[in-house]
Amino acid sequence: MAHLVLGAGYIGSELVRQLLERGERVVAFDNFFSTDEKDLDRFAGDPNFEIVRGSVTSSSELAHAFEAARPVEVVFNLSAQASANPAAAAPEYTEDTNLRGPRLVCEAVRKYGVRRLVYASSTRVYGEPLPEVVTEQTPYGRFSDLSHLSKCYAEKLLEMLCAGDELTGISLRLGLAFGVSPVMKSDYRYMTAPNKFALQAVRGERLTVNSSNWLGAIHVADAAAGFIYLAGLPSEPGYHLFNLAPIIVRIDEIAQMVATEAGGKGRPTAIDADVSTRVSRAKPTIRSKLTERGFEPKRTLQSGISETYRYFATRRSD
Repeated sequence: MAHLVLGAGYIGSELVRQLLERGERVVAFDNFFSTDEKDLDRFAGDPNFEIVRGSVTSSSELAHAFEAARPVEVVFNLSAQASANPAAAAPEYTEDTNLRGPRLVCEAVRKYGVRRLVYASSTRVYGEPLPEVVTEQTPYGRFSDLSHLSKCYAEKLLEMLCAGDELTGISLRLGLAFGVSPVMKSDYRYMTAPNKFALQAVRGERLTVNSSNWLGAIHVADAAAGFIYLAGLPSEPGYHLFNLAPIIVRIDEIAQMVATEAGGKGRPTAIDADVSTRVSRAKPTIRSKLTERGFEPKRTLQSGISETYRYFATRRSD
């Protein structure tokens, strides 16, 4: 049996890496819209790995992936236009990929008789600013971009599919991911703030901070490990929802941590902060049923910033 990973980008490639390390058979599926296919060459020599090129917006291309992975043990759906940056993609592309795509994935899951589907969602569904206390029962909040708005539709679609079916559907609401993975983006449009700031500091650029709202974050390796943990977690058929954002931080704090890291390496880095964005709200709490059930994230934000800065410093490209 195989694990089918839809979306082999920043988090998906780390998921592939960890699954292969466990000796699992893995089929990855990606259209390489914002990922360089060459980044996956490191897996090419592994007999347990196969890559299928295609889009989740095509039923026939999805079928190729499911056939390649057959029989499919678990489907991990990380395929999405994930960036909130309005320059990352046309609204039509985001809607097609993030709305139509999950529906076609769900149809393929049902067609091929897969019994477990794990969907990559986001704690951004709770809106900005975050409520004081966030649990899996906290209602959806206010949105500012199509990418995260689409998570609500995909979650409810999966919940609908699980009703009266034998499928175990799981949505994992991740915090902002950071750290080094097999696929590292260098286009600012597709980078999370910690990684983008690290690259900007290496390039000698100023760090621009336009928000100081609190947000949840997680190291990319812990995010991937969370997916694997859920894949093996005993669960009754039906829909299940978990948060995974163990670190609570503000963007201005991330910028300062990156600037301190760069300064310690002899590269002073300036920060441009919009003081009008500063807030006095208390630090929120994001609770997780996943950690309550035994999963333990291991990486800190500081370690992730340090490793990411070193990664870009050794591969400097101005």
